[in-house]
Parts: sequence; C-alpha cells; structure tokens
Amino acid sequence: MDDSELLDGIEALFLAHGFRALTMAQIAQKLSCSYRRIYQLADNKSALFSLIVSRFLAKILHEAEAGVAKGGSI
Repeated sequence: MDDSELLDGIEALFLAHGFRALTMAQIAQKLSCSYRRIYQLADNKSALFSLIVSRFLAKILHEAEAGVAKGGSI
C-alpha cells in the first residue's frame, strides 16, 4: 500500500470513527499495516490527524479551483 492509499484509509477511519475513538495501533490493525508504517507518516496521532485534515482541505481547494477555472463559482 503506497502513502496515498494509506492516507485515504486513515481519512476514512477518522471520518467513520472520530479522532478520540482510534489509537495508532487500531489504525494500523484496521488497515493491515505495521505500527511502524503509521509512524513513518507522523510522529503521533495529533500530527497524523493534522496531516489528514490538511490533505482533505487541499483536495477541496483543488476541486474549487478546477470548478472556477471551468467558469463556475464557489
């Protein structure tokens, strides 16, 4: 699983279960990857959540910019 797929999975878990309900170990277990692999992305759960939120907002911004470029509005 590459970083993008892993981050997609983590995003889905946070959306489904919420920040407080998950531990780093549970995230690794649910995504069938090692605990170490999760820690390669971020030093702790808060940093991982920040990464996911930043990535999510970047996707929204990209979609909004693409819509405006096609003559739409925000």
